[in-house]
Amino acid sequence: MVLRYSYSSRVGECRGRLDGTHEQECGDVFDVWVRPGGMEWTERVRAGVHVVQLGLFVLYVSVLLGFGLLVLRAMRARQRRDREWLRRTRPSKDDASCAASGNAARDAKDAFVVSFLHPHALAGGGGERVLWLAIKALRGRFPDATDLKIRVFTKGAPRKADVLEKVFVQFGIDIFTTQFELRELWSESLLDGARYPFCTLLLQFLAGAIAGVECTLLHVATDLFIDTTGHAASLAVAKWLGGCHVATYVHYPTISTDMVHVVRSRTSQFNNSSRIADSLFLSGAKLAYYRLFSHMYGLAGGCADVVMVNSSWTRSHISSLWSGSRRKISLVFPPIDTKPLLAFGMDKRDPALIVSVAQFRPEKNHALQIEAFVKLLHKQSRDPRSDTLRPRLVMIGGCRNADDAARVELLLYEIQNTYHLRVPDQVELLVNVTRDQLHAYLAKASAAIHTMKDEHFGISVVEFQAAGVIAVAHNSGGVALDIIQNGKSGFLAETADQFADCLSSALSLNSSSRLAMIQTARDAASRYSDEGFATEVLKALQRVLPVD
Repeated sequence: MVLRYSYSSRVGECRGRLDGTHEQECGDVFDVWVRPGGMEWTERVRAGVHVVQLGLFVLYVSVLLGFGLLVLRAMRARQRRDREWLRRTRPSKDDASCAASGNAARDAKDAFVVSFLHPHALAGGGGERVLWLAIKALRGRFPDATDLKIRVFTKGAPRKADVLEKVFVQFGIDIFTTQFELRELWSESLLDGARYPFCTLLLQFLAGAIAGVECTLLHVATDLFIDTTGHAASLAVAKWLGGCHVATYVHYPTISTDMVHVVRSRTSQFNNSSRIADSLFLSGAKLAYYRLFSHMYGLAGGCADVVMVNSSWTRSHISSLWSGSRRKISLVFPPIDTKPLLAFGMDKRDPALIVSVAQFRPEKNHALQIEAFVKLLHKQSRDPRSDTLRPRLVMIGGCRNADDAARVELLLYEIQNTYHLRVPDQVELLVNVTRDQLHAYLAKASAAIHTMKDEHFGISVVEFQAAGVIAVAHNSGGVALDIIQNGKSGFLAETADQFADCLSSALSLNSSSRLAMIQTARDAASRYSDEGFATEVLKALQRVLPVD
């Protein structure tokens, strides 16, 4: 016969029951099986449990002490850096006299160090253009190249000469400085959301903290840490453990009040599956998860000394989410290379050509574009004045992976089999075209459609405006707040019927009205220049940079 004894740390005794079933009475911590007559085992069990408890306590205290020492070290480093900061930003009279006599040059070891966190610095997108122009602006801020040292933490470790050449080829940005380093970001793979099939936001957030540790604690001390990819946890680590000043450029919030509202209202869409939306329990659990993450995200983001955002929509959400950041948010529109687009003429336009430029991702809502285009065709067929106008839609976009490619195939199938449209006579899909090919279509299109809801900014919409293409975009996000004035510099819509009506209006404008709208749109697009971006970045960073 075997008797089961259970020890409970709460009760502090070992109980057993010899009734043939041997049910556990209080084994929440430790259980052991002994034979009758072996009661001496109870003392051994009790001693073993106490050893385990003592070990856990020692481990707990060790972790607390280690963390406390780390914080203490960071605080002392911050105090030393603050003293150095005051010396730099408020030079003494002796320093001023030395500067006047031309003897104020600092040694390389005293250079102001700026570290950028940007895992994909060579991706060639709008975020990368922000990164390299910000670096160029900082370089121009320091007359002596030895006064500034820039480090970029990114994937891989390409040669500096190759990187600077590629940046010039991609963006036309010439960065000439000897005080520039590329550091391989070993934690880059942890930042990839594809690694996490569940709790993606939380796990990516924690990965950002690891990246922050790598950038600020495992390398030479940093004076200013700048995150340009939205990893908010790195800001808290850099400030409180790294002891440096912190800035960030936010392209879009990791979580927004709109995302919370979708879950609360149990609406099914690309970021809230029908399985969750249809379940009261799962919706409640996800809502609690979102609220917890929003709180963590807000605390981390609130650590930033300087916050730059790309649109009024982003500023509104960051202001509501990041505690303590409301007074230090600067609106800095992203730089867009509009010069070649502004040179496009108006005399070789196809009056029936409509273009769409967006990656083939779910949130871009290409299905709404097709639905609106079909309604436009029906509307045109009932209008006797439009017999000679045969609208044609060209959808241009990029595919990042196999999922995007499959989405293109499904879209093509629906175009041909559900809507019975002719390809390519009525609708054409172009994937991963070159920049020159894209410009060729923008130079001859008359209208453009952009259907993403809550687009944080909308670079492609600005490119439509600069190219002289009348844009019809979703009435939400940064597009509605910053870019398009409805009826003056383009059109705004929400439903398929509204998009169809706006496209019809855009294609049927008379010559004078069309030219007036295009001119208004081009004047608005000229605000997003490289020079304007550099000026605003330096203005925002002014209080965390040393004096001239």
